[in-house]
Amino acid sequence: MHIHSESLLSECDVRSEYGRFAESSCLVSEALTAREYDILALISRGLSNKRIARAFEISPETVKSHVKHIFLKLAVSTRAEAVSRAGSLGLLRGW
Repeated sequence: MHIHSESLLSECDVRSEYGRFAESSCLVSEALTAREYDILALISRGLSNKRIARAFEISPETVKSHVKHIFLKLAVSTRAEAVSRAGSLGLLRGW
């Protein structure tokens, strides 16, 4: 799935450069799992990995792994960038 999500982002970036497709029309959201959406929602609310782990009854290391995947799929390197990009892609609607 990692390779697939990166290729989705690459296609989106290329298409956006040429004006054929807007970034929000790309299928990045389909690359995120349901758990990644849930974690992204809690990241957007400012929760730490430890608090997210408690909320889902999983280990902080598992949360860290999900966050890493979210960063890769959204092509970002910080939580703030992830929230910003997700917002611009319309992934945070209704949270």
